[in-house]
Parts: sequence; C-alpha cells; structure tokens
Amino acid sequence: MAMGGSITYQNYITINRWGRPLEPDIILSYSGRNDLWVPFIQGTDGFYLFPQLSYLTTLMDYSVDESEPAFMKLFAKYLPRIYGYTPFPFHIKDLFFGPEYRRIAINRYRRQFGHVPMGEAGGNRKSIDGIAVPLQAHALKSIKRDLLGIPIVVAWQYTNKTDISGNDLTEEIYDHMFDQVRDQSLGHCNDDWLFTNTHAMLRQMADPALGSAHLTPKGHTVVAGLLLEPMYEVVQKVIKRRSTEGAEIASSCANSSIASSSDRGRAKAAGTPPPPTGPFANWRHVGLTVQGDAEYAPDGTKTATKLIEDTSNGSRGISAVINVDLAKPISASLSAHPGEGRRLLLFLATGPNQIRCDVDLETGRVTPVATGVAKVTNCAATRQQQGWWRVEITGSIERARGADETLFGIAPTPEPFKTTYQGDGAGSIVIWNAAVAQ
Repeated sequence: MAMGGSITYQNYITINRWGRPLEPDIILSYSGRNDLWVPFIQGTDGFYLFPQLSYLTTLMDYSVDESEPAFMKLFAKYLPRIYGYTPFPFHIKDLFFGPEYRRIAINRYRRQFGHVPMGEAGGNRKSIDGIAVPLQAHALKSIKRDLLGIPIVVAWQYTNKTDISGNDLTEEIYDHMFDQVRDQSLGHCNDDWLFTNTHAMLRQMADPALGSAHLTPKGHTVVAGLLLEPMYEVVQKVIKRRSTEGAEIASSCANSSIASSSDRGRAKAAGTPPPPTGPFANWRHVGLTVQGDAEYAPDGTKTATKLIEDTSNGSRGISAVINVDLAKPISASLSAHPGEGRRLLLFLATGPNQIRCDVDLETGRVTPVATGVAKVTNCAATRQQQGWWRVEITGSIERARGADETLFGIAPTPEPFKTTYQGDGAGSIVIWNAAVAQ
C-alpha cells in the first residue's frame, strides 16, 4: 500500500479502507523517512502539500487579524465591501504578499496545537518531538486497535546521509525518533510488536547499491533477509499463544470502534462486549457498552444512545478528543435521560486540569467541580420533554504539562464524581446530541 510522500497516518486510513477486508495475519510498516521529513519541512501534522491547501484557504479568508500586512488591514477597513465580496483581495494577497501569507497560514494552524511559529528558535526541530513522533505512534496504535491487536512489525526506513543532511537533519535525530516512536507504541493492546532499526543496519553496510529511501532490488532483498528471522519469531510466538489460550487475537484490543463482521465474530468468541454503535461509536470507551439507537430522543426519533456499565471493578465512561483554543472559554453540552440508577458526569479535561458537572438525572440538580488550574463558570441542567435534560458545562482549562489532548468526557456514576466502582451490568444512562462550542 505504498504511496509517494505518504506518512503512517495516511497508511492507517488506507489499511482501514482496503486492508481490513483481506483480514491480514501480520502488518509490516516500512516507514520513518516521510514521518520525519514531512512534519519537519511543513511544520504541521498534515499530509504532504497540506500547506498549499492551507495557504489557499487563508487567501480566501475575508476576516482580518493583526498578523496580516498593514496594506491588507487598511484595505479591509476602508473598502470593506470590495474586500469582503470580490476576488480582488485573494489575488492581491497571492501576487504581492504570497510568502507572508504562506507563513501566516501555517502559523495559524500551528497555534491551534500550542506549537511555536515556524522560524522561531527551535520551531522546526520541535516539530519532531511535538508532531512527528506522537503522530506516527498514534497512527501505529490506531492500526493495532482497529485490527484487534494484529501483530505489527515496524522496520525503520533506510535513507542516505545526503537525504538527511540536505534537510538540515542528522542521523542522531532520525535514530532518536525511532526510539521515541518505539517507546510510545510498545505494549499498546498487547506485546505483539517488533521494532527494528533497519536504517541503522543498512547504514553500517555502506553499500550504495542498496539505494536510499527507495530501495533497489538488491536493497529489497537485503531488507527482506534482515526481517525474515525476527518476523518468524513474532509469528511463532503468536501461534503458540493462540494455541494455548484458545483465542485468535489478544482480547485487550477487541473493543475496536470500527469492527468488521469477522472482527465482531472474534470479539464474541473471546467473550468481549459487542462493539459500540451509533453516533458515539468512535468515542473512546471503557467499562461499558455503547448501544446506539436504543431509546427515543427529544426530537421523537429513535437515535439516543444508551451507556450500559459492565460488571468490572474499575473506571468507566466515554471520551473524545476535541480541537479547541484553550485560550478561550469552552462549553460542552448534551441531552441526557435517566437509565438504571445512575447519575451523569460531564467533563472537559487536559491532563489534571478539568472542569466537571455532576447531574442527578431524576431531579436535574447539578454540582460543579474544577481541578488543577481549571475554572467552572457554568454547570446547568435545563428540563426538556419526556424526562430529558439539556446539560451544559462552561469554563476554562489550561493545557497541562505533558498533555497533548483535550477531552470531552461522559460517564455514568453511582454517586457524584465517582467514575471508578464495581459495575452491576445494568446501571445505565441515555444520551443524545453532544456538542462543543467556543
């Protein structure tokens, strides 16, 4: 599934689209070069040539901010109708301020994720640890999750010194990225991982006939030989474990949010809960079943989702990563209905900085709590028809050190703010139409 200029995250999308029907027994990811080079050169987590798309959309943006050239700000101020309703601003920006708007476009995108502007001290270099490493590790873990724990082999792509040094990079940076991606991925779902630095092995051979980022036929043969024995050992380990445990796939990844019919059969055979369905199916979930189209929603359609706890003794809830500006207040809301003996906990979080809203779904009584340096400004439940409540929480949260995600979470609780407890297999709440606003 090779694609020119692609990164592992695009491979993740591709394998879900075309690879899953093949039901592979093992996945080999020969990657690394583009995963380092594309974010380093472009400064974003986007695909190759994403800055060009970002540039064009910025040219077409008829709002104006302080980062734009003085001429364009004056143009917008004194000729607002021409600026806002004709193509002239687009062409002026492109012809006379092209390089400046390319920089504005990419830095606007980077600011959304807390990255320093391109060109500032360490801006490009920080793109490696801040963007390239977590992006590739997340893609590999997503493949592992969506294909229910399938063994994954990551062979670090060979690239020659000219390719690296020509882009102001070093061998040490490339090797460091391999170590970081490996450390962030190993152990996810199961131990069926193999990371091998084939780049370092071929570098020691110092044979130009092997090729570089694009291997020659000889290079392909050499890499295949290097991978043969370690991949064989991985396969043998998996076969042995499955024969002794009587399960096809390690069950810790069986709760995939994107499951094929064969995946669901495997999950059922392993005794795991059914995969989530409905509009919350792609949210992360733990300790419960996500059952879509289970109840009638406030608008009269049978589209509400029921969260039913399992019988484990642990934490439970669902959450989704949201893309927001943490410099501004955030509001999250959803409609909720009583299920079986459980309250609702609604929260927004980045690491330990969280705002939470506990709701008694029988009475609508709410209790707000903030942790870390977060602040709650509103926690309210407004009565709707048929026993439903529209619940909203508003507040501010600062990005915590080491936290690269902002989460919107929903959980059933037996008492206020208690998300970790012994489930009874019946406790539940019903939810519908979640939204985030700023």
